[in-house]
Amino acid sequence: MRSFQKIDVLCKLESPIPGSPSVGRYWYLVVSAPWGGRYFTIANSYLNGDSPDPSQGTHETAVDVRVPDC
Repeated sequence: MRSFQKIDVLCKLESPIPGSPSVGRYWYLVVSAPWGGRYFTIANSYLNGDSPDPSQGTHETAVDVRVPDC
């Protein structure tokens, strides 16, 4: 996966484990190839609508609320 590459996600899941992941608490189910809906990834690893341009602020959005719950 390349930096700033767009991915498709099916839904978000709140982690059932307190304190996991260490920052943020949501996971995305990734449907983009090659993952095909078989893997979850930590939501705060992505821009979630924030600008990739550092002059526009920092990456602070932990989860995209427009993504439906699983």
